[in-house]
Amino acid sequence: MEKEQRSCLQPEYVSRFQCDGASCGAKCCREWAIDIDAGTYQKYCGIEPIAERKRIISHLKFHKERKGFRIRLRPDGACPFLRQDLLCELQKNHGAQYLSKICREYPRINNIVGDLAERCLTPTCPVAAKLILLQREPMAFEEVPVPEMNFIRRRLTDELGNRRFDVQYGGISILQNRRLRIDQRLIVLGFFLEQVDDLLREGKSHQWAELSALYTSEEFMQEVPSMLQTVKFSPHEYMRAMLGMIESLYGKNAAFFGKHIYLDYVTETLSLEDVESVSLTDLKNRYLETCHPVRLWMLEEFSYLFENYLVNEFFLNLYPFRIHGSCALNYKVFLLMYKLAEFVLVTMASAKERQISEMDIVRFCSDFSNRVDHNAQYMDEMVAATSKQSTGVADLMKALLDAEL
Repeated sequence: MEKEQRSCLQPEYVSRFQCDGASCGAKCCREWAIDIDAGTYQKYCGIEPIAERKRIISHLKFHKERKGFRIRLRPDGACPFLRQDLLCELQKNHGAQYLSKICREYPRINNIVGDLAERCLTPTCPVAAKLILLQREPMAFEEVPVPEMNFIRRRLTDELGNRRFDVQYGGISILQNRRLRIDQRLIVLGFFLEQVDDLLREGKSHQWAELSALYTSEEFMQEVPSMLQTVKFSPHEYMRAMLGMIESLYGKNAAFFGKHIYLDYVTETLSLEDVESVSLTDLKNRYLETCHPVRLWMLEEFSYLFENYLVNEFFLNLYPFRIHGSCALNYKVFLLMYKLAEFVLVTMASAKERQISEMDIVRFCSDFSNRVDHNAQYMDEMVAATSKQSTGVADLMKALLDAEL
């Protein structure tokens, strides 16, 4: 009996993905929680001979909170079924059908909102990160038939769920507008999403498609220069926002004590060794002198890579509907997350005197996505902190975005 097929929208790179544990050291088979779904567990219970069945099941433990089984990792943090040649023992000996759902699907992320299904890759996988980030042409999308899989149903009304891609299409088109620099695209995106909110409040979500068409039209491009002039960058507020986010993500005073490999670059570039003597004004001046020229260079040299990262995050995480709340709130979280990643990368490039490669950026983006997307507590804290702020979209733009970039 053939499996039921579903029409699914995905970036074209998804069809080119092939798992290659040798190129990444089987990262997803190490130190990550690997759940075993009920169907896969039943397959294990039917494995013959009995000794092999018992051996496999002995590597599982029951997880009370999830009310299911999870693989018991080895003392070195690796999955017990990971072979020395970095292949999976279960797949090698019994076939791919004996992999759990999470192992079969990762790094694919499958979502359904309304009647629409989407599939994407997460850059937490190093192999996927290369596919996502290194393509020079704008990310293209395709609609393909796929078997019913482990889709995650996101909660939106059917009406908004079926119309949300009008907004996603508009947002992605803005982020891929190469006539504008990266910060300029993010400014336009902010104004666009504020208008999306306005239409929703007025009960006019059916006009989202028209709004998206307007923002991607030639006529609208004539209005962009005057729009950009309303945003005046504030380096002082920029530094305040970046250091606050680093503390939230990596722990109190992490930026000063280098508790993570990438934070050593922040410490070195901004001379943060002596915590007590550092003032925000000093940091602003150091940033403008040391990092700002590098930021200009980096955003020009690797603009395609930053564009791909933004587009993938926007699509992967269903922005601007990822978080329960307004599109403006979603935009603020999306912008803050990206700007933190960019900030750390710029300090790294500064410390290395611009001797930074595509793969350096790819590795960082993979690590950053792992820390953010696999840390629900951090996302919750980010959303809570952003929700409490009275800062509007326009003020946040002035703190984080430079219309000249």
